[in-house]
Amino acid sequence: MYRLTFLMLACTLPAAYTIYSAKNVIAALGFTANGIMVGSCADKLKSIVTFFNGGTISPESVIITLENIGIEGFDLSTMFMLGAIGALLSIILFMRLKLL
Repeated sequence: MYRLTFLMLACTLPAAYTIYSAKNVIAALGFTANGIMVGSCADKLKSIVTFFNGGTISPESVIITLENIGIEGFDLSTMFMLGAIGALLSIILFMRLKLL
């Protein structure tokens, strides 16, 4: 019983932390809720892509995707995927440490 509780806790906390930290990494790059922050890595990346694309950024660009994530956040399927990745990594780590 205690082992199952520990396993559930060991999977849930890293899954939630993975979702939280992914959003913070994107915000740290400069893709914030207010758009792209001036002088950030995102601003530099946007200017480089704009220069090489002839002054435009395509709608399916990575920059537009990250900007939408920064403004709107992750959709539900992405949060499930990130949570599953965090849970799997925690299970692998705990199995390596022989805690499970």
